[in-house]
Amino acid sequence: MAETVAGPPPSAVMVQLLGGFQVSKAVYVVAELVVATILEQEGPKTIAELAERTGMRCEPLHRLVRSLAPLGVFTTDGDYVTVTPIGATLSEKHPRSLRSRPPRPRQRAC
Repeated sequence: MAETVAGPPPSAVMVQLLGGFQVSKAVYVVAELVVATILEQEGPKTIAELAERTGMRCEPLHRLVRSLAPLGVFTTDGDYVTVTPIGATLSEKHPRSLRSRPPRPRQRAC
């Protein structure tokens, strides 16, 4: 007889999987908007300043920052946003930038 392993219900696991896509998309958007580059080069900025620099509206940008801050990409202090060492790897100027890595060569199929 097979042993049943206790764990989260399948719907909870799927929500986690879908959340991973949302996080990767949020990281992609802030990388494309060069938010990390601005913050790494110029220091903390308000959401309004970042919105003006990136051409985004304040509220959507605020949601992106708010969603990535608990994951360690940004920190916030009042109205100010700071990039963390993790987030700085999205900066164009960071020595170990992951923002525009060249694609890896494709492996041949069997």
